[in-house]
Amino acid sequence: MVYSFTYGSQSDLTSMSSGISSSGTGTNASGVNDFQGGTQDNGTITVVVNGVAADTGLVVTIREDARNHRTAEPATCAVYGNGTVLCKSTDKVNSEEYALLRVLGQNFVDPSQIDAKNQWKIALKNPSLSMSSEFTVRKNDNGILSIDETRKIDRKGAQASMTQVTGKILYDQNKTLPLSLFEQTIERGNVPGGGYRTVNTQIDLKLSSDSMGAKLP
Repeated sequence: MVYSFTYGSQSDLTSMSSGISSSGTGTNASGVNDFQGGTQDNGTITVVVNGVAADTGLVVTIREDARNHRTAEPATCAVYGNGTVLCKSTDKVNSEEYALLRVLGQNFVDPSQIDAKNQWKIALKNPSLSMSSEFTVRKNDNGILSIDETRKIDRKGAQASMTQVTGKILYDQNKTLPLSLFEQTIERGNVPGGGYRTVNTQIDLKLSSDSMGAKLP
């Protein structure tokens, strides 16, 4: 499977400063400093399915070819229906690759988990992180599902952060793969020395070719 992607990120850093003023008067100077930066890229992400592990994880190899600076060499990962992604710690996997991997697991759309409101939820929690996702099937066109997602991520520790994600997924239930995915992410976290950083990211993925012959959007 080959997906085209676009990626854009805007970072705003607000830091607290204090000390002696540069005027030499000896007056304490303190204040708030704002810094901004952004990055964009586009290209393709290629996924090869290697097989199914004994624990039902789908083993895949993923590779990103970007126009600018986000190219990533092939990485081997196991993906699961609950959104869990396990990759080798030595492999570089970008956020847009993770966004795709999260929805590639077997039984990502499990009819037995969908309630009367056409919704299902996933929650993961460990000492350093908690995550909750809610998916809503807005439309089912002969197995082509339009799905909305809201996700919250709470990271603990010295550099704690809160992340909110809104997403839209077009999913082929018959071929069990996403046809397109759009995510908008807002992450706000503390930075050493005081202050905080806010990062706004948009990821847009579209299936461009597929050996399984899925109907493209």
